[in-house]
Amino acid sequence: MPNSLNERFVNLENSEFGDVRGVTRATDKETGDIVMIKWIQIRSQAQLEEAEEEARNLSAIKHPFIVEFIEFLPEMRLDWWRFGLLSFIAMEYCEGGSLVDWIQRKKRAGRTSKPEEVALIGAQIVSALSYCHKRKILHLDLKPANVFVKADQITVKLGDFGSASEVRSVTRTSNTTNAHDVRNTELYAPPGKA
Repeated sequence: MPNSLNERFVNLENSEFGDVRGVTRATDKETGDIVMIKWIQIRSQAQLEEAEEEARNLSAIKHPFIVEFIEFLPEMRLDWWRFGLLSFIAMEYCEGGSLVDWIQRKKRAGRTSKPEEVALIGAQIVSALSYCHKRKILHLDLKPANVFVKADQITVKLGDFGSASEVRSVTRTSNTTNAHDVRNTELYAPPGKA
């Protein structure tokens, strides 16, 4: 495992990270591929454990409609970030952006989605979720911004497992702590979890 982000990933544009859970593109020196790098600010042991769980969940999943995990870089201190430690998750880059971008492109072109497109995209998402559920992993933040589009503009991949949890840990959380401890996007939260 690299001791530094730049040992394996280059052409990283740190100004693109934006918010606390921002992402940017970089080049993987081992493969020459463009990858997405997600950064997570680490201010406590709990935040490090959350980052580790997200990387563990993503690394355990191998499915054609789920963003491929590449590497986890925990607890790194970088020159351009002076506010403590960061963890990074490198994953497959989806050239088409998110499903939100895909929808916006359709709107700008003045065209609506064809029923066949919607059915194919829906089937891919259901396939990805079914695969996760068989492995007792719940995504818990399913929304258009967490579904990514490949260059062909029709293949989609489920991503952003930052709110995901194993079934046993969700059960433990709901029985022992406030339901708000399970992180998700309010508008897309499962019933009773917003």
